[in-house]
Amino acid sequence: VVEGLKFRLYPGGNYDDRKMMAKGRLPEQAEHRLIAPLLGKDRVFVDVGANIGTYSLFAAASGAEVLAVEASPDTADKLAFNLAANGASEVRIARTAVGAEAGELSLWREPSNAGFATLVEDLTQGEWAGNWSAFRVPVRPLADVVAEAGLTRIDVMKIDVEGFEDRVLVPYLSTTSRDLWPRAILLETNCRPHWTEDCLSLLTRLGYEQAGETRDNILFSLKA
Repeated sequence: VVEGLKFRLYPGGNYDDRKMMAKGRLPEQAEHRLIAPLLGKDRVFVDVGANIGTYSLFAAASGAEVLAVEASPDTADKLAFNLAANGASEVRIARTAVGAEAGELSLWREPSNAGFATLVEDLTQGEWAGNWSAFRVPVRPLADVVAEAGLTRIDVMKIDVEGFEDRVLVPYLSTTSRDLWPRAILLETNCRPHWTEDCLSLLTRLGYEQAGETRDNILFSLKA
């Protein structure tokens, strides 16, 4: 039990699990403080790159409606277990990667940190070199996943997909109406060198402004 939430932890295979076991707290406290005022009853949270559910469970505990998107089958199974352990059956899981178009891509995974799985092969070299291996996963446009879930608005979207954030966000904002644009976006930026398009300048052009920042993430808010 970590901050009132229940998890089955696998510390040998995931950084978030190790951090929760070692420190007895959720890994993303600074990020949670940023988005907490934006969550609550009648709010909608979309968690892209849900991992084992630390964000999804935090949002669900606030009363928000949650859609959790997770590409890795094993991690999605652990996410489902954690949701069930907390009685969060209302959280929907989309077991898919998201990108510009439907198809398949190679998901790279390193056995010591399943939560750092990536669709960006270049990221597996250099600073993050390790015992990586790849397997094929389905990919769908995020707009299709959101539509299938029946969402008509998004209050907060978190995107943490290890260097693939631009290829999730840019197609989504380019193909949906403003009504479906998230009112706030928590965007992981620590793998920004691996982006193929600068999401930050796009967000500025579309009317988003920076509303907060942590070591690894920036929170953007859509101006009225």
